[in-house]
Amino acid sequence: MENWERAAIKANEARQGYTLMNAATYKAGFGTSNGEWMWGLQIPNDQSTIYASFFSHMANTAGGYAGLGSTKLITRELYEKMSPTDVRREIVQAPSVDNKGTYYNYTSLKFRLPGAGSWAADYVLMRASEMYLIEAEALARLGRDAEAVTVLETLVKARDPLYVTLATSGTALIEEILIQRRIELWGEGFSILDLKRLNRPVKRTVGTAPNGEHVEALILVKERSITDPQILFRIPQDELNNNKALSAGDQNP
Repeated sequence: MENWERAAIKANEARQGYTLMNAATYKAGFGTSNGEWMWGLQIPNDQSTIYASFFSHMANTAGGYAGLGSTKLITRELYEKMSPTDVRREIVQAPSVDNKGTYYNYTSLKFRLPGAGSWAADYVLMRASEMYLIEAEALARLGRDAEAVTVLETLVKARDPLYVTLATSGTALIEEILIQRRIELWGEGFSILDLKRLNRPVKRTVGTAPNGEHVEALILVKERSITDPQILFRIPQDELNNNKALSAGDQNP
């Protein structure tokens, strides 16, 4: 909504009383058993949906869709924006030309099932880190750069104790905050919404195959407008049929 003043105030209020994860907890698989989580769902084993579950798609260490072939990789571009002292880089398979390890280059190990032989795993929906990022971006867009830097560095130093932002004002600071959003919230469902609100295209940059070679030839569409109809969710036909406030002309293209 770009109501930055209110966003800064409410994000600050929302994060009060929550403690940012330390490095050890950040590497522990992203369950709700730490003080940073604000909202989540406790999923018992008999309601986990197994292969249809979030962890089946996102936990590369589990025997679900991700672990059995639909591997979830972080982009090389984003990986290289993290320093070697950043714990968020530690949970990504480091790239090598002759990688013969268990995981492909750039495989993310952020999400993991808490116990072997069980699909019971909590769904994490909102955490304090997001509030820091909202507050920092709002402050930066209000021109309160010094305050924005303080909030941003408070968050990122919890991940990388040596972090100091080189972008301290204006557009450069906003872009650094947006990069930190991508890194911190990777895999948690934010990127597509950020692209929509910022009116930025979806980009598929050159990747790296398991043997270290570039896979540019496999990427048929490298950039697509965020307003492209193929990116929009269609209104369900049942909704069009039963909602008198809608007509066929309201459907997405």
